Amino acid sequence: MVREVDSGISRVMAYFVTTPQTVNEGQDVDLEAIVANLNFQLENWNGRGSGFVVDRITRFVISVVKYRPLHGSNSSFISTPTFIERKKVHGERKK
Repeated sequence: MVREVDSGISRVMAYFVTTPQTVNEGQDVDLEAIVANLNFQLENWNGRGSGFVVDRITRFVISVVKYRPLHGSNSSFISTPTFIERKKVHGERKK
């Protein structure tokens, strides 16, 4: 980010981060949402009266990770503990 000052040009590093997106076979990356989010952050930065404008982007990182909702297993099934399984309760419970 740069802006002109009396003594020349002032430069500051600015960091912007977008929210993670879930991408799978039925849902693609929403680039429009990413761009809109970055534009919103830039407007917010400038809306506070900083006077800075983007001079250049020196680093742009896209992180992609495999979505594993329950890491370490293939399903959400949790087996019944053995001590409960052995009780074999039948019928209704009396009040």
